[in-house]
Amino acid sequence: MMRIPVYQMTLGLDRKNNTMGLMFASEVENEDNQSIIYAVPFTQPFHHPFELIEFIERNEFYFPIEIDGKYFELKAKVEFPELVFIIPETEAKISFKIRFEDFPEWPLRHYKNHLRYKYVGKENKIIPKNNGFLIIQPIDLYELDEFYLKHKGIFVGMTPNFGEKEKLYFEY
Repeated sequence: MMRIPVYQMTLGLDRKNNTMGLMFASEVENEDNQSIIYAVPFTQPFHHPFELIEFIERNEFYFPIEIDGKYFELKAKVEFPELVFIIPETEAKISFKIRFEDFPEWPLRHYKNHLRYKYVGKENKIIPKNNGFLIIQPIDLYELDEFYLKHKGIFVGMTPNFGEKEKLYFEY
């Protein structure tokens, strides 16, 4: 089992290779792009839907967050196709779904043609070797707003400037 963080990224361009992909916001030259993408790396290719399900159920996913100025890591409860994060000492739970639109056909016979989300930045110390990223998105933005208003909580995600890097471990 691997312990895998949810990363906060954005779309960016690797000018050297002229490749579009995921980067951390601090790596993007043009600061006009304010998009936020939450993503988790997958360390193996998926050739069949069951391989994706096994990957998600076999590993531990966590979300680096801040609540009232304090750092926390919320472990995901898998309710496939959702990752559910329960906020300690509250009744709040925030659900994120895996974007299956990124997999236009099942089974994934031509998977490599559809892999759109590669990391193209330079912060490789906190990114494991991977076969791309699964994008997750909040199911209800209202829940995120309420979490901030009631608890001063922010789902940040792992970035070069946020998260406990010394706790990262990956198998290659």
